[in-house]
Formats: sequence, structure tokens, C-alpha cells
Amino acid sequence: MFYTKGKAFFILVVSIVFSSCGKKAQFPIPSAGVYSNGLIVAYDAQTTEWSGIYRKKDCWIYIVGKWDGDKMNTVSFHPTKKIDRTFGVLEITNKDKLHLQFEKEHPFCDFGEGYSPTNGKSFELKSPRDWIRLRTVKADTSYLYEDHHIKSPKLVVLPKHSVLKVINKGIHWDKVQYETTDSLRTGFVQVVDLIRFPG
Repeated sequence: MFYTKGKAFFILVVSIVFSSCGKKAQFPIPSAGVYSNGLIVAYDAQTTEWSGIYRKKDCWIYIVGKWDGDKMNTVSFHPTKKIDRTFGVLEITNKDKLHLQFEKEHPFCDFGEGYSPTNGKSFELKSPRDWIRLRTVKADTSYLYEDHHIKSPKLVVLPKHSVLKVINKGIHWDKVQYETTDSLRTGFVQVVDLIRFPG
């Protein structure tokens, strides 16, 4: 009787071990927010998509992709010099620290003392923020309309890279808030002109 129970217990333990090994390892997810040295990272928990941007003088690093494990491939380029692409890897050290490394010397970026393609660069979280409802204008020029049709009065000209907050999502038009230097304007923008923040 004891042998049968012992055998059953052994099978149960083995089953638990194998079922645990079969599951994908759970890695910590970095916080969305502003990191040191100008890196802004956004995360959509529903789609597990990451987007980020690093801007410093002529250095523009775009980070896009789905988070799967503790690393993510990234591509970097200057917006007006897209031929010169530099590929790299974004790695999570912990939820408040990211590490960025490139395959070669970056043509536009100076990350400061101690940086090299071999060593890479670490970024620490300065302030966590929720970017999920923010959008960036990707069109060269867009407009904030009074209503959701093209013949509606134009309220504000939206230059490329303007940041908007979505109040109501639509199929062709999003209702948004746009902060100018002296006021907060509410209106509609064509969805085709927008991209998930930060770009």
C-alpha cells in the first residue's frame, strides 16, 4: 500500500516539474516612463508591444517590437538618414533599468564616457508614466479639427512629432486633447496621421 502511494506521489511531483518547465519563463517587465539620458519607453500591456525613442542632438533611436523574454531587438536611425541603420539589443536588467547595445559604433550618437558597442549603455528609470493613451503626429503636417469630418473648421495646425492624448478612439478619427503654450484644446485628428507615442 505504501509503495502504491509512494509511486503516486512520485508521479505527481514529476508531473508538476514537467508542467512548470513547459511554461514560458516569466521575466520582469520594465516600467514605462522616462529613463536617464533622454530615453522614453512606452508599453501596452494588452498587446505586449513596446515603443520608445531616445533623442539627443542628432541621435534618434527608435525602439519597437513585442516584449518576449528579457531582450528585444531594436533598430536605430536618424529620421532624415534612414539608409544608415544601426541594429542593437535592448536588455532588461530589472524593472527600473534597461541596457542598450549596438552591433557597431553608432554613427549619430554620443552616449558619453564609458560607452562602446561592446559595453553598451544602461538607463535608469527617472519617472514612471502611463503613455498608453498618447499619440505622436507622424504626418509632416496634421490638423486638429472641430468635428470628425474633413470639412470641419481647423482649430490648430499640428506639426510633425506633436504629442496628443486620446480621449475617445475611433476608426478614422480620434478625439484628442492637445496642449498648446497657453491652452488645452480638444478636437479631432485623423487616425492615419498618428502613431503610438513616442513614435
